[in-house]
Amino acid sequence: MKKVVRIERHHLTIQVTRSFDYPIPLSELGSPEKLRWWLDHLGGKVWFSAGMKTDMIGLLRQHFGYELSDIARTV
Repeated sequence: MKKVVRIERHHLTIQVTRSFDYPIPLSELGSPEKLRWWLDHLGGKVWFSAGMKTDMIGLLRQHFGYELSDIARTV
């Protein structure tokens, strides 16, 4: 079973429904500032849950080596 938020190739992919994925190129998430922008943008989507946000931050911290303090304004 696929995870709702995952990294696939060069994208962070969020599974919104069984038939719709929302891919974001990793190149657009390559800094804490870019991540903050995306979290703000996604926060306006009715389908973007707190769990998705937590999973997204965790995956990107692992992938890019962000420190939590780098993105603390978004948590």
